[in-house]
Amino acid sequence: MYLDLHNNFDFESIEYNIDKRVIRLVWRKNTAKRVPERNPGKITLEFYGVMRFKMTARDPALPFTEDDCLNTIGFLPADNWDYMDGYSPQKSSADDDFLIHFMSGAALKIKAESSKCILA
Repeated sequence: MYLDLHNNFDFESIEYNIDKRVIRLVWRKNTAKRVPERNPGKITLEFYGVMRFKMTARDPALPFTEDDCLNTIGFLPADNWDYMDGYSPQKSSADDDFLIHFMSGAALKIKAESSKCILA
């Protein structure tokens, strides 16, 4: 199944439970006419056993409407921990960090033991 998180879903929230070492990211289907009916109403990415988590600030020169719009999502090698833009075109490995970059310039980097995608 192909889901367009850039055009058809709006980022809604991030929750980080430090005690349980769980990060939860939620996207909601937006109301644009182009969005396929068959798309789920909500997509949740959950990360378990979080070992490292980093977030960079949004660009204050950009409008707040860019905060809920995904730019890229992918993986970067763990030795690139400070690099927060782009992704590796190579196949990911278990040592890679998960990177989520938004149109506002904000970015999240997560290193976790496992993850799960929930469609609702």
